[in-house]
Parts: sequence; C-alpha cells; structure tokens
Amino acid sequence: MKFFTLKAVALALAIAPVSASATILQFDLFGTVHSVNDNANNDLTNLGNITAGDTFSSTLIIDTALVSGGPAGAAFYADSVLNFDLTLDTGSGVLSFDGGLGTVLVQDNGQSLYDRVVASSAISGPMVGGLTATLLQAAIGSYDMTSFAGTDWPGLSTIQSMISGRIDDDNMNFITFSDGSDVRLSYTDAVFSDITPAVPLPAGLPMLVAALGAFGIMRRSR
Repeated sequence: MKFFTLKAVALALAIAPVSASATILQFDLFGTVHSVNDNANNDLTNLGNITAGDTFSSTLIIDTALVSGGPAGAAFYADSVLNFDLTLDTGSGVLSFDGGLGTVLVQDNGQSLYDRVVASSAISGPMVGGLTATLLQAAIGSYDMTSFAGTDWPGLSTIQSMISGRIDDDNMNFITFSDGSDVRLSYTDAVFSDITPAVPLPAGLPMLVAALGAFGIMRRSR
C-alpha cells in the first residue's frame, strides 16, 4: 500500500502546476486628472480634450526580479516594466496611450522621495492638441523610507497600504507631452495582483512516476 500511495502522490504532483516565486506584479490604477499644466507649471484650462476631473485607468506590469538585488541609492533597471498603458475618458471621447517597455528607478537615498518610480518614454497614442506624448510616469512607494527601503519589493498588502495613503499626490504621476506640458494624475483606487505564470514541472517527472508505479507493482507481486 505504501508504494501505491507514493505513486498517487507523485501523480498528483505531475498534474498540478507549481507556482513560481512572485516576480511579476500587475498594478491596475484608477483615478482622475488632478490638473493640466504648461511647461512653466502654470495651470491650463485644458490640453486638447483633456481637462481636470477626467477619469483614467492604467495597467502597469513589472518584473520585480529585474529590480531586486540592485544597489541602494538611485539605480535604473531598464525593461523591467513589461507594460504601462493609460486610458483617459474625456468629455469628448477616450484617449489610449501605450508605454510598452519601461524603466524602474529605485530611489533609496534617505530623502523625502519615492522609493520606486516607474517610467516609460516610448509611448504610442493619439495627438493631443497637436502634441505627442513623450513620458508616462507613476510613483509607487512612501516617504517613510524605512517601510519601503532597499531594492526588494514588499508584499502586495504592504504596497496596497502605501499607495492608499498617498493617492492624491499627483506630482510624481503624470503624462508629459512634446512641448513640456503635462497632465497630472491622482489615484482614487488601486488593485495589485501577482500574475507570475506557474512553472511546469521537469519533463522527466512522468518517467519518474511511471518508474515508481512499476516498482510498486514489482514489490507487490513478490
């Protein structure tokens, strides 16, 4: 009976996928346009069809394995942002921007700065007031450096509590256009999830299961 039990356990392991350690995180961000500003930081009534109060949604996917283990201080991790898009719902229609691959900047220098700034500069999307989008940025972190210090990413619950406490800080969350004007964003909600794909077991495992089964039958026949 021991051998048949072992065979059943091995078979169950062969069928069930094994989840990898959490490395790929998806951030679904929601909020409103806080302000529209020119390149001298003066408030504008609008930029094309975009005005303050418009709503937005954004999806950000980060491979945290590419940003962990690096040096403290300011460090760039290119292409660690796998996806960064922004959809603005204006009174005259929907504007969608796709940042594609991007960079994570780790700022862990003990000053009142965010620890993680995510940016993408290769943006595709519509012209707005005759201008093209040049930079899409979001900040994830805290002014309390002790709670989000270092280069490793904390758990999802910690990230959730951090961003929930600073959703109205628009100075680090914006989309910039070719003349230097920008649309600043305030989060009203954020949902985080681990989307790391399950890692399949080694290809040789079915052979091991078969061998264990055969061995159990041989022992029983004796």
